[in-house]
Amino acid sequence: MSETVIEGSTQVSPSSPKKKGWIAAGIAVIVVLGAVAGLMSRGTGAVTVPPSDVYQVKAMPQVSNISTSGTVAASSEINMAFQNVGGTVKTINVHVGDHVKAGQVLATLDAFTLQAQVQQAQAGVSQAQGQLAQAQAQLALVQQGATAANIAVAKAGLNAAKTALANAQKQYQDAQAAYNNRSAQ
Repeated sequence: MSETVIEGSTQVSPSSPKKKGWIAAGIAVIVVLGAVAGLMSRGTGAVTVPPSDVYQVKAMPQVSNISTSGTVAASSEINMAFQNVGGTVKTINVHVGDHVKAGQVLATLDAFTLQAQVQQAQAGVSQAQGQLAQAQAQLALVQQGATAANIAVAKAGLNAAKTALANAQKQYQDAQAAYNNRSAQ
């Protein structure tokens, strides 16, 4: 280090390496202090919120009932009817909104009317069978010594009795099927 004395004072030459080190250290300290002061003035990044924008969150009990208004409509609707069967509904086995399965009995009819129809059809069959027997007997009598005209009339009566019997049997079968299938309709 070189010293120069000028009128009683000692001065370090600016070109000395020791002086440059002290200047660099001083600048570094000033930069670090400035950075620390800047960070402290900014805080931790928290924003100051005015009191009017502060909301307090509280735990509240869960609301289980919600009221609203609107129109509810079924996605599909089917009109049900008992096919070819009349009568009074005796029981209803489901309610509006119930889910139903294929083959499930929805309602039953009072069987009294259907039983009466079956008995009436059965009586019709018996009557037609009696008429058929009568026509066959008359034909047998006529064939024993009657004319061709008498035979033709007797055969026509026999055919009419056979047709009446077939119709009565069909009505009986239909009535019996309706009675048997009353819960499947």
